[in-house]
Amino acid sequence: MSNVIALEHLNGTIVSILVSKTTNKYRLQSDSLPALALLVVELQLRLQFHFSGSTNLQVGLDSPLPTQELWRQVETHFITYTELKEETVLTKHLEIKFSLCTTELSFRLSLMMQPVNSR
Repeated sequence: MSNVIALEHLNGTIVSILVSKTTNKYRLQSDSLPALALLVVELQLRLQFHFSGSTNLQVGLDSPLPTQELWRQVETHFITYTELKEETVLTKHLEIKFSLCTTELSFRLSLMMQPVNSR
């Protein structure tokens, strides 16, 4: 009987869960911190629910958090968010210009369509 399960996210990232046969420990591992974080939160919630009557449930890490990768993710998110805000402002300006152009074009076309003697 196997004691490991591997889950693949939609983006192709794989997260593995290894279960100890003797010590009731779980080991989660992945190359991607965001993919791992999603599974850690879900597993922790399920374990807390399952062992809600138990007082000796411990959830911990046996290695330090990869803060470099965490800060890289935060920085990437901030840069993407800033670019999105800039593009949104640009889109609004272009929308206003487009609206003015269509109004001007509509006005000019209406002048061209009028009969000659009504001008």
